[in-house]
Amino acid sequence: MTYRIYYISEASAPSTSAYSIHVAKMCEAFAGLNYDVGLIVPNAYKSFKVYSKYYNIRHKYNLISIFDYKLNLNFFSRLLFSFKVLNFLKKENVPFKIISRSIVTSLLLSLNKINNTLELHHEINGISFFFFKILKFFKFFNKINFIFIHKNLINKINLPKQTKYIVLDDAADIENFKLTNSNNKKKNTIVYIGSFFKGKGLEIINEIAKKNNNFKFHLFGDVKTIHDLTIKKNKNISFKGHVPYSKIPKVLSNYEIAIMPYREKVFVRSKRLEVSKTMSPLKMFDYLSNKMVIIASDLKVYNHILINGFNSILIKPNNFIGWEKALTKTSNQKFKNKLKKNAYQTALKYSWKNRATKIVNYSFNIN
Repeated sequence: MTYRIYYISEASAPSTSAYSIHVAKMCEAFAGLNYDVGLIVPNAYKSFKVYSKYYNIRHKYNLISIFDYKLNLNFFSRLLFSFKVLNFLKKENVPFKIISRSIVTSLLLSLNKINNTLELHHEINGISFFFFKILKFFKFFNKINFIFIHKNLINKINLPKQTKYIVLDDAADIENFKLTNSNNKKKNTIVYIGSFFKGKGLEIINEIAKKNNNFKFHLFGDVKTIHDLTIKKNKNISFKGHVPYSKIPKVLSNYEIAIMPYREKVFVRSKRLEVSKTMSPLKMFDYLSNKMVIIASDLKVYNHILINGFNSILIKPNNFIGWEKALTKTSNQKFKNKLKKNAYQTALKYSWKNRATKIVNYSFNIN
């Protein structure tokens, strides 16, 4: 039987968040497997052409807006969104499968005996947490199976033993990087792409830059997220501003060395949400896909992907001497070539297509 896939997201389409990038690429991957895909969001651009350019989408799918305006997200607006989605799905007259990134919607669908797969990238908090606990107590999870972005989330969510789940890391869009390889790499320049929230490692970059004037650091991201403005005074650090996802391959093609200087605790847009034990960074997969020399913090959360001396150089966050030594290693071209080759081979294992195929094989066979 051929199913239509409905992917439910609370992020506007498009949006600057990593959340929205993940959603866009997953829908594209399902469409690439020849499924009819509908992305249900609070609001979206009416033009798919405009939307697709933002994310470099190659396989078309449908954008379904629930509202005509941008939703200010809180528990009650999420609940309203969920009821609207429920009403939409009840009118559907073809067989469908549901992948959801919306906790509230997934729980509401389960209450209404609609099978769905809920993908979680972080712990549940706020009012959603209490809603979740109540449904768990009354055993209303029998219509939900789970996808976790990291195995550490399994114990944090504390699901009933009989709950079905699969663990899948984020993924790499290798095709995006095949046509953007520059022969004019910036020498002695380190690139960083991402946000500057607490724990992302701006302090580490600042300390390294102070002691290594022969290296420049080009940082791409929303400067509004910088939590310590004194770092902007460092002369060999340049803040380049936010880059739309579609332009990241072109930007990265100009660099050979990338940095991921996470601290022991990492925070995202929600300051209450600490993700150092459960994250699967999209930037890591972009760096791997671009065949880069990756210098990163040595964190257990991704040490099944980044391996020191194989596809990256890993340093303990507070070992500043180690970070300096890592920079000196980048002068060894043979060593760099090895890291870049293995980085790309690693990226091949984590394509969006492979991820979508695993979800289809898992989710469609148990609901």
